[in-house]
Amino acid sequence: MFYHLGHFSKFVPANSVRIKVTANEQSTLQFIGFTTPGPYASTVIVVLNTEDQEIALEIHDQDLGIIRETVAASSIQTYIW
Repeated sequence: MFYHLGHFSKFVPANSVRIKVTANEQSTLQFIGFTTPGPYASTVIVVLNTEDQEIALEIHDQDLGIIRETVAASSIQTYIW
């Protein structure tokens, strides 16, 4: 839990706004998204994989395109753009 909170405190500053993030398939990944404030505003997606195996992930963004990654087993990952 300590490391999970560390992701949020490091990458999601005060006054960030939660955004809608959806899965287009049945997924066991847990995720949440934010936009950060300020002159260097960014999009932040935090992804949690509680499974014992890695899971393929695609993030579709209308401005950026597609991010393709593999989320390692039993891990938390943060994506920022």
